[in-house]
Amino acid sequence: MLPEALIVLAAAAGTAVVQAAGTDAWDVVRRHVAAWFGRGDEEGDALAQLDRTVRVLGASDDPTGALARQEGTWQTRFEAHLERLDEQDRERAAAALRTLLEEVRQALTERGNTWHQTNIARDQGQVFAAQGGSVHVTRVDDPGEGAVGER
Repeated sequence: MLPEALIVLAAAAGTAVVQAAGTDAWDVVRRHVAAWFGRGDEEGDALAQLDRTVRVLGASDDPTGALARQEGTWQTRFEAHLERLDEQDRERAAAALRTLLEEVRQALTERGNTWHQTNIARDQGQVFAAQGGSVHVTRVDDPGEGAVGER
């Protein structure tokens, strides 16, 4: 089993792949991710899976669900690859994956991509979300005297 830090790294990589899919940065990201997986059959398999990811995301009637499933698929792929390596190779691969994540971030930023977020609350639910920031919510069930709206 992988240490938690590598599981988090694999999750970040899975998210990065999915966020880059279909953007102007995709060709760069696709090439770097495939190279990270290795040469020969592994690289070819990674390229095929990357292409499949773009097709699945583009054809989905449930974009939120498709994004989550693809992120999970890629996290699992990254984890499986890391698990197959001995400790020394795993450390090198983790360092390379951190570099890859930085390259993805730069590629997306340089190309001026816009990030989209969909948040849905159903059945009288509430949703609070932020992208690149914070949300602080304070709920007062019994505000008492002087509450806003009280007269």
